[in-house]
Amino acid sequence: MKNDRPRVSRRGIQITLGLLWILDGALQFQAAMLTPAFARQVIAPAGNGQPGFVSWPVHEAASVIAHSPAAADVIFGLIQLALGAGLLHRRSVRWALAASVGWALSVWYLGEGLGGLFGGGASLLTGAPGSALMYAVVALTVWSRRDGSTCGQRPARWAAAAWAAAWLGGALLQLLPGSDTNASLSMALSMSASGAPRWLAGLDNHLSALVPYDGISLILDLVVLQALVGLGILAGRRTRRAAVLGGIALSLAFWVTGQGLGQFWSGISTDPNTAPLLILLGVTVLGAAPWRRADPQTRRPACNRNSADGRRAVVSMTAKEAGGIATVSCVIATPGLDAASRPTPRRPSGSRTGCPPRFAAIRSLPRRTSSQRASSSKSACTRSSRGSVSSGRARRNAISSRYQARMPRYGSRSRCAQSSFERSKVAGSWGLGTSTAPQPCEVNSALRPSATALASPGSM
Repeated sequence: MKNDRPRVSRRGIQITLGLLWILDGALQFQAAMLTPAFARQVIAPAGNGQPGFVSWPVHEAASVIAHSPAAADVIFGLIQLALGAGLLHRRSVRWALAASVGWALSVWYLGEGLGGLFGGGASLLTGAPGSALMYAVVALTVWSRRDGSTCGQRPARWAAAAWAAAWLGGALLQLLPGSDTNASLSMALSMSASGAPRWLAGLDNHLSALVPYDGISLILDLVVLQALVGLGILAGRRTRRAAVLGGIALSLAFWVTGQGLGQFWSGISTDPNTAPLLILLGVTVLGAAPWRRADPQTRRPACNRNSADGRRAVVSMTAKEAGGIATVSCVIATPGLDAASRPTPRRPSGSRTGCPPRFAAIRSLPRRTSSQRASSSKSACTRSSRGSVSSGRARRNAISSRYQARMPRYGSRSRCAQSSFERSKVAGSWGLGTSTAPQPCEVNSALRPSATALASPGSM
């Protein structure tokens, strides 16, 4: 049987988020982070060149941390370790998700200066819109549900909208002043190479040399690529998958060339940067529920799936009124797998339209014969002796046993005389009387009536 569980579940993304939060908490305990360098080189630069509503809170937070950097850093590290542990434990995942969203938004504002979106020069290549914001978005897409349904296990349906907003916003940021020329692109690659390992610095410097200093040709290429990744998520399934895979590849390229792999070698790194969170969001989109739910009115009925060709069979009831007798037959069919285990109720076949299942066993119930006289308004319903093979054999054995038991009570002479008297009352020329050939007395059983016919007026 095909497994209906999704390949990418909410729980899997929650565990990944927990591991990332544990990594961030571990980075807080680096030696340089316990010194005033944490406030001067990590927090304060996030407010430089920002508007007042961003720069003032960031600089105030940096000054507070500078008074006791070790204590503040330890507290921050323990908070992030607690968030990661809460996400890994199933019972605490709900409050851990809520706490992680609040903590991530506060870090995005006071620690990252809103990702540098208002300072100019921000782009997806350099880490916009900020890793802390992406932490909050991914956490909301995998918010834990109480029900255990398959749809509840999948990430939220709006994860695709968040993916489109991130990439379309990145394309827009690439067109803003400070990021809209090939020179700005070359400068971003050169800054990423500073302080990096030799192999990574050589790669960034080589790419920076390949970028033409004048013009906007490469900028337009980046804008088109980011727009296609953002808009492709809104198309069909195949296009959506291709857009997500393309976005993951582009994010990986940004992480290596423009974000320096999170600069883990610097000693003051606080997180792996934005690109890994974008990749995690792309994986979330791949496992999210589809955009449109199946319309219950357009679904094929279950009986059509069981039938051979999907057509409906009409079962009608035929009544014969000749002589005031109507016969109703009932045939019950049990579908394939449940034929031997599930009991089937007996239903008369009225003039209804049903769906024919695949017949694995057919049960034929006894006929019902309803007799009604012309002058009477009441009817008597009797059940005929016709049934299944086993019930018919048992009934015949019972009739034979009763007949043998009644043989000593009635003499054979009286029964033969009675039979002769009945045949003599009906003459052969007046109707359809019984045969005049001698018949053995044992044939006329009390429970099996002899053949009679409607007598004409002349025979009375």
